[in-house]
Amino acid sequence: MKVNTLKYLSVLIITAILFGSCKRYVEPEWADDVDLSLYPQWTYETHGKIPTPNYAEVFEHTKVLRFDIVIDSSLWNTMQKNLSDLATSAITDNYGNVVFSESPITIPCSFYYNGRQWYNVGIKLKGTNSLYDSYRYGINKTSFKLDFEEYEDIIPGLKNQRFYGFRQLNLYNNANDKSMMREKVISDLYRSFGINTPKASFCEVYVNYGKGSKYFGIYTLIEDIDDTMLDMQFGNSNGNLYEPTGLAGTFAENTFNTGELGKANNIMENNFSDIETLYNILHSTDRMSDTTTWKKSIESIFNVNLFLKSLAANTVVENRDSYGNNFKNYYLYNYYGFVWIPFDFNKTLISGKKSALSLSMNNVSVYWPLINNLLSIKEYKNTYHNYLDDFSSAIYTPESMALLYTKYKELLQEHIYAEQTGFTWLSNSQEFDLEVEKIKLHSQYRQGVVQAYINSIIK
Repeated sequence: MKVNTLKYLSVLIITAILFGSCKRYVEPEWADDVDLSLYPQWTYETHGKIPTPNYAEVFEHTKVLRFDIVIDSSLWNTMQKNLSDLATSAITDNYGNVVFSESPITIPCSFYYNGRQWYNVGIKLKGTNSLYDSYRYGINKTSFKLDFEEYEDIIPGLKNQRFYGFRQLNLYNNANDKSMMREKVISDLYRSFGINTPKASFCEVYVNYGKGSKYFGIYTLIEDIDDTMLDMQFGNSNGNLYEPTGLAGTFAENTFNTGELGKANNIMENNFSDIETLYNILHSTDRMSDTTTWKKSIESIFNVNLFLKSLAANTVVENRDSYGNNFKNYYLYNYYGFVWIPFDFNKTLISGKKSALSLSMNNVSVYWPLINNLLSIKEYKNTYHNYLDDFSSAIYTPESMALLYTKYKELLQEHIYAEQTGFTWLSNSQEFDLEVEKIKLHSQYRQGVVQAYINSIIK
């Protein structure tokens, strides 16, 4: 009797467990995103819209990632024809920037990493000056932009595709940077100094466009600001994001032009009142007549502190392609007041160029009021000077930079030596070795220059 009772209880318990398991099963949220019979290498962790992007995998510091891209030959030819049309009709603005009549076209490709395939990924050529130079000099090592869900509305059974949580990524070709390090090094240094910049890692790229797999060389993988960076560094991406593309980006008087401010999100709202407020406060006569009120007003709409940090860091590393020289290569994100986000660092770490801003800023013209108007305030100029000293003495030091450059040289040299004519910006591999030594010397030189300048102010 006891045995039968135990058997009966056992059956009840097993039944309850099985029934409970069925009741608890919930179809995963991604179940409707992908048809695994069509895309067998898809997994949620690698391809899905995961809550937090896998930065450890994609933006690694100790290895060179390998990406393989396959493009149909006819689509590749269409892309090259589009580049030819854009380049032959391009114009140059007053600052020497190449201007295309429209953006390069996007085509589908297959993308491979670590033995896995990503399907129907959108790929387009990226850049302006460097892209134009690629065409002129016949260099196939062009920059690319990737969008992993570009075709989700027209491809069946494939929604919300990501690359370890990233929807868009940028492959920079390191044009005009024989060290191949500047983009990553400067981006990392700036973040360590408290400046918001996208993350970067090194990768090698192979492209098969119908003629077998071609080695396109070493690239820098750059996080997309409008994809993941805002959420990860600010906690939201709801504020207005601007990427100026014309003279309005100088903020000089009488240049305000919504068509040149490059609003990157919230486009349907067509509301530019926040950045217009910044423009109006910047040029308000209160700056000279009522400085206290002006400072309060500008700080309510613009993170002055972070701008001065960026200005100081840019000046120490001699960024010749930043605000003060060019109205491009920065974003403004309205995160409880505008935050300055610099990017594109391939024209840094070069001494002796007349176009570099002086530490005193005495070579900055009236057409750059974010510099001149802010530094006309003694408190802000003192803050700028303190940041010059801090960045030079604590971040961009000869000792730490020499170690970093040596580590990256060892990491990259095998891959850089393998670059081939027509797929490289180097004349020979020795140019890489010489450039690494040059940028080592740059940190030594700049620390001396900055300290001499700071000492002259103190005296």
